[in-house]
Amino acid sequence: MKSELNRNYSELTEFILLGFRTSPEVQILLFLLFLLIYMVIVVGNISLLVVIKTDSRLHTPMYFFLRNLSYLDLCYSTVIAPKTLATFLSKDKRISYNGCATQFFFFALFVGTEGFLLAVMAYDRFSAICSPFLYTVRMSQEACVHLVSGSYICGCINSMIQTGFTFSLRFCGENRLDHFFCDVPALIKISCVDTFVNEIVLFILSAFIIVTTTTVILVSYVYILSTVLKIPSTHGRNKTFSTCSSHITVLRSLLSPQMPGSEPIMSGNRSLCTTFTFVAFSSLEELQPVLFVVFLTIYLFTVGGNLLIICLIGATPSLHTPMYFFLVNVSFLELCYITSVGPQMLVHLLVETKTISVRGCAAQMYVFTILGLTECCLLAAMAYDRFVAICHPLHYTLLMGPPVCLKLAAASWTTGVVVESAQTTWVFTLPFCGTGEIQHFLCDIMPVVKLACVDTSHNETVLFAVSALFVMSPRLLTLCSYARVLLTILGIPSAAGRRKASSTCSSHVLVVSLFYGTALFACLQPKAAHSPQTDKAAALMYTVVTPALNPVIYTLRNQDVKEAFQRLTRRSPFRQMA
Repeated sequence: MKSELNRNYSELTEFILLGFRTSPEVQILLFLLFLLIYMVIVVGNISLLVVIKTDSRLHTPMYFFLRNLSYLDLCYSTVIAPKTLATFLSKDKRISYNGCATQFFFFALFVGTEGFLLAVMAYDRFSAICSPFLYTVRMSQEACVHLVSGSYICGCINSMIQTGFTFSLRFCGENRLDHFFCDVPALIKISCVDTFVNEIVLFILSAFIIVTTTTVILVSYVYILSTVLKIPSTHGRNKTFSTCSSHITVLRSLLSPQMPGSEPIMSGNRSLCTTFTFVAFSSLEELQPVLFVVFLTIYLFTVGGNLLIICLIGATPSLHTPMYFFLVNVSFLELCYITSVGPQMLVHLLVETKTISVRGCAAQMYVFTILGLTECCLLAAMAYDRFVAICHPLHYTLLMGPPVCLKLAAASWTTGVVVESAQTTWVFTLPFCGTGEIQHFLCDIMPVVKLACVDTSHNETVLFAVSALFVMSPRLLTLCSYARVLLTILGIPSAAGRRKASSTCSSHVLVVSLFYGTALFACLQPKAAHSPQTDKAAALMYTVVTPALNPVIYTLRNQDVKEAFQRLTRRSPFRQMA
């Protein structure tokens, strides 16, 4: 343990902020740049506070929240900027232990509060646009004060927990923080005790805040967009949506890929990569021809099986139901899913040069991740469909009518495109240098991020939080749906009724188990057993094997599909000729 190794070290009383390790001339330029930015922040936000305070026309909920947002921006910039500016000009880059804890506490307080306040502002715009007649009631002065107070209280609780857990660690020996202010990752790196529990708690807390606030913002703007699109006139749509433009711009700036802590850690003379090389099967050169035959067989079977399901459902009117509408979407998805990976993997099993351009890698990641997230959402929609069919059968035709099914499918595809467009863009704003060897057989996010020649800790945190939100949410919906389905089935008095009800879910449950099981295996395996080989094995399961098994599951375990297949073969001209 780290604590045992460093038992004889004395506790630290101060830290050294290394900041931006550059030449003195560059330090002066950075000082002037940061000073200019800080002055713009101070003057801009103070001006905004004064204008909103003195102009009675701006005494509305939206500007009340904006005033608090300006105050928060002013405060958390002031928490960091003065000390950072001083370190640019002074050789003394020390900060006391208590000063470091104080700086971090207020930084976490103001940043956390701003996250909650941005969610409140999204809710304000949702109320103003989607429920204008109830706006004055929902967003009364008392309600606005409560919402802002709640944001500050949540931010304060978050800050106290984060500061308490971070500064309960022991720091001894190494006191140089590779950062320009006291932030969690830099502090954890120099701790001389086991930080596993602290990291888990801090991560869960941060992920919870990011997930909840982002969910409120996204849901609010989905409703806003839906309402705006229903406005008949273009002028009316522009006028209505213009009230949200400033808030959206703030959100975009907060989600900008230029995160703190992304300064280069590699040599400036290192050339950037223009191509990547896959090394997943480099240790299996003798087996590559065999693997080619195996994967080619699986690929052809997957393509044929999913095309068969699409054709069967399209040609059989009795299968034109919500459940099979979603199944067509899933089959089409998996057809595209394996095609985004399979052909290139097959080629690389036959050739010595297993390279891909950076642009080609970005394109593969973009398509692959869109399809993966969309499938998560579609599987959740299918689980909801089974929940409605079994738990609310009398309302099924109303709750799962064609417009609802189309909206659920469209929402799944839209979520995949929007979220993964942002993630892929975020990844490929990073500079890549070195050997460019990807320890994988496809351009997956984390193996590519590991090739970056900058500190990616912040990027990885944000990417993980986004994944947690948009991947775990469909999984949670699927679990909740099947929990209710199971309770309803257990309440059916007859054994035949229970079997009939459960048979409509069995295929989907098996597909979901396969799809999520391999991903959970990769995420939850112990660190001692974790290796690139197990990651690649898990990836092969959900990229190659699962899409091949799904057609088998839906044809062998689904009576309706089997009967449709039998009817289709009986009508086959080849059979009639025989």
